[in-house]
Amino acid sequence: MMGVKNLKAVVISGSKKTTVADPTKFKKAQDDIMRLLRASSVVMGELGLTEYGTAALVDIVEERRMAPTENFRKTFFPEAKAYSGPSLRKLYGGKKEGCAVCPIQCKKMTACAGPCRV
Repeated sequence: MMGVKNLKAVVISGSKKTTVADPTKFKKAQDDIMRLLRASSVVMGELGLTEYGTAALVDIVEERRMAPTENFRKTFFPEAKAYSGPSLRKLYGGKKEGCAVCPIQCKKMTACAGPCRV
């Protein structure tokens, strides 16, 4: 509906504390989302986002031959393993971090020795 009305953005501002209109429904929605996240091997699995961050998706995309390569002319990049989650962890380590109160913690932080290129 919003796209039909050419809505470009929603801006919310204020300094007052917000309240949840229906705390019971909110808690149920929160529990449902957490149940779905825990059930997802891509998100919470041992090879998922919680362990390797967004680099975990490299292997999934490669396996399905969906990696946009050569300006999207190809869908497979043979060197993708070099920047997959397990490869990056092996080279750089990294500890779990993420957005405040986020259960996924997909951000991985590491201290670089020498010149770091991101």
